[in-house]
Amino acid sequence: MEVRKVHDMKKIIVANNMTVPVVCAGNTQITTLVNNSQFDIKVNNILYIPNLTTNLLSVSQLIAKGNKVTFKTDVCYIHNQRNELIATANLKNGVYKLNTVKSEKVLAAAVQTTDAKQWHRRLGHINSNDLQKMKNGAVEGISFDMKADIQKINCQVCCEGKQSRLPFQLRNHRSSVNARFSSLRSVWAYGGSIDWTGKIFSIVC
Repeated sequence: MEVRKVHDMKKIIVANNMTVPVVCAGNTQITTLVNNSQFDIKVNNILYIPNLTTNLLSVSQLIAKGNKVTFKTDVCYIHNQRNELIATANLKNGVYKLNTVKSEKVLAAAVQTTDAKQWHRRLGHINSNDLQKMKNGAVEGISFDMKADIQKINCQVCCEGKQSRLPFQLRNHRSSVNARFSSLRSVWAYGGSIDWTGKIFSIVC
């Protein structure tokens, strides 16, 4: 499901004349069942309204897209622009319930919006130019409100990845003799290594 924010706070009026706000909009896909045949239908410009507990399809919007909607006594038929029957709905409790394929994969779903910085991190800290191309249609499923203006200076991980370590400073003096023998004494204190014949090998100078 593709989700995007609604900048101008839209509101709709439901059947009881109550006004409810629209939180966001997006696109999704439903699978209808017609005479044991399945049809995958992409539904664009759907509105997410938390106050509604039922998913509703607008008949006027279906007709505006070139579809044909026919109501009978207890059934509704939806034909596409090629006059193909792509969906049916049966009358239940005063509303027509669309016959769809039940999905057992989705146990829970939540509406979530993703900004450009999140996509930048998810795609392995991709550069802003390629991210903008993806948003403009190079791939499906990527959408965000702000422009892909992510600069490397705004991403801490990218900044750290570009850092280089300065070389060690050169010194004109050598280590003292006492320090060298002190190191050897520290090595000798651990003893030697024993091979499979029982002989001991140690570091000497």
